[in-house]
Amino acid sequence: MYNPKTLNIESFKKETLGKKVLIVGHSNTTPKFVNQMINQKVYAAIEDGTFGNLYMVTVVDNIISYQLLKLE
Repeated sequence: MYNPKTLNIESFKKETLGKKVLIVGHSNTTPKFVNQMINQKVYAAIEDGTFGNLYMVTVVDNIISYQLLKLE
């Protein structure tokens, strides 16, 4: 469990380096979390009725790649 208000993204990155991690959150926290992971403001909050967004973030040798899959 994590608190999006107190999450230290750099500590999270170090703790999860080399691991596969699934983060589950809410419409207003998940996009913000992903933006912090990729160091960019790419994703806005999602509608409350949207349940199929899968944000994939990969970090290899400090190179970050990301994509959004919309599942229906």
